Amino acid sequence: MRIAICIPDNYPTFQKPFVFSLMSVLASFQAWANKGKDKYEVNTIFNDHGRVDDMRNGLAEGAIRDGYDAVMWMDSDMVFPPMTLIRLVSHLNKNPKLEAASGLYTYKTPPYLPHVYPKLDNGKFRIGASYPIEQPFYVDGAGFGCLLMRTSVFNRLKRPYFTFRFKQGKIIKGEDLGFCRDAKMKMLLDPQIRCGHLRLTPFGIEDYIAFNHAEIQDGKITLSKERMHAIMDIMPQLKKGSKKLTHN
Repeated sequence: MRIAICIPDNYPTFQKPFVFSLMSVLASFQAWANKGKDKYEVNTIFNDHGRVDDMRNGLAEGAIRDGYDAVMWMDSDMVFPPMTLIRLVSHLNKNPKLEAASGLYTYKTPPYLPHVYPKLDNGKFRIGASYPIEQPFYVDGAGFGCLLMRTSVFNRLKRPYFTFRFKQGKIIKGEDLGFCRDAKMKMLLDPQIRCGHLRLTPFGIEDYIAFNHAEIQDGKITLSKERMHAIMDIMPQLKKGSKKLTHN
């Protein structure tokens, strides 16, 4: 099996957690493949131009052109368990009729809704309210942040394969669920492949106030002495050279 790991990313750099997890996934898969009889070729390809749907289209067309049997979609704002590719490939190997297999991950903002879409009903995906947490199960839709699919699926679709849907200038349908709706793949979701969704979030005074239960009175932020002492214990470097706590 020839597998193209496709990473759509138009940021100037990769986050370290993503890089380390990708290295771990590749190393684990290589060690596993070396012990078996089946032959695998795994290559990583990138696209860093345009919107996400444009990048996915370019990656898909490249994988088809170069004769890959499967595409492993991995988003660069995520981290993956080392056994990710092993488990996904194993699912496809066990069932030749299976066209795709996905890991489990959530949105990266509250309420952290999982990308689990068990059924497509009248053109709309139902959000999973109850589903297994240990055993793989079939779904009609999934996010493409961690998804292995056979390239043969593209044969029944027209280009462009991936498109955003807009309404009044806002995205109302992502490129991944749109693809799932059109392709209607026989797809499995493995909840034991639990991925993390990274975010770069600025933290400021509002977070300080909320976390430490600070009070705002008469235009001043006030923190209790007990909480200040607790902070000093958490951050002992602040104690060096500090004679006393200051309440202005």
